[in-house]
Amino acid sequence: MKIGQAPANVVTYSDTTATPSTAYSYRVQAVNTAGVSGYSNTATATTPAPPQLLHIGDLDGSTAASKNTWTASVTVTVHNASNVPVQGATVSGNWSGGFSGSASCTTTSDGTCKVTTGNLNKSKSSVTFTVTNVTASGGNYAPSGNRDPESDSNGTTITIIK
Repeated sequence: MKIGQAPANVVTYSDTTATPSTAYSYRVQAVNTAGVSGYSNTATATTPAPPQLLHIGDLDGSTAASKNTWTASVTVTVHNASNVPVQGATVSGNWSGGFSGSASCTTTSDGTCKVTTGNLNKSKSSVTFTVTNVTASGGNYAPSGNRDPESDSNGTTITIIK
């Protein structure tokens, strides 16, 4: 046997019909040159589930005013590829315009979370929040799927006007 070659008794099997997160059991029969056969113990293999794709399903802005300042908040909804709300996703983003800084929140069971600015000066008429990333166990952020059913944002960026 040369280096890099598999031994003659090693067989590789590929199952192209396997579906994600399903356990399959395999049993191997070996036959030698004299025609004597034997079976291996049963081995189980599980195909891994592909990561779910995550996207922003909605961005909604709101404001609250006090005497000399105002506050802006954004409620973010995270969905999977089937448009089902995702719990436990961390949304990261940046504020710009009347307030600069980063913010993050983690979605609850309804797939929503909220980020809020500090006290904005009354002279500022708007502030913008941009989602930069969404992370969740077993998920990949796919910003191309971002949307907003009310069209008050582009699904990635929302401007809140005082």
